[in-house]
Amino acid sequence: MADETDSHGKPAQADAEPPLRRRPRLPQQSRRSQRTTASLHRIEFWGGEPFVYWKTLKPLAEGVRTLYPKARFNIITNGSLFDQEKIDWLYNLGFGVGISHDGPAYEAGRGADPLLEPEQRRWIRYAYTPHYSRSLT
Repeated sequence: MADETDSHGKPAQADAEPPLRRRPRLPQQSRRSQRTTASLHRIEFWGGEPFVYWKTLKPLAEGVRTLYPKARFNIITNGSLFDQEKIDWLYNLGFGVGISHDGPAYEAGRGADPLLEPEQRRWIRYAYTPHYSRSLT
């Protein structure tokens, strides 16, 4: 019985693993280019009320911040769920904060207006102070 050979005339190996294929390499950016483009990323969190999903939002944004340490982070919120923990977290991650508000129609379809509730209005103002990492308590 003759030994089997492959198409190149070499002895065939029954248990041979397929060769590993290399992934194509992307061109290397210069360090200067990397610094420039890293700061050009802008990441925004909005849609509905992002803080309703706090248990998801917190680890998600922290992970994205790890991947893009120089990116600009923004969040649009109505401020109704602000508290000390969330304000400090926004500050520590370097978030820009935008407040959305539906005006007089707010209470007609969305519940209590956070701007009419003294405690929530206080947190919203606090989020806009230049040094909002201080404790309000």
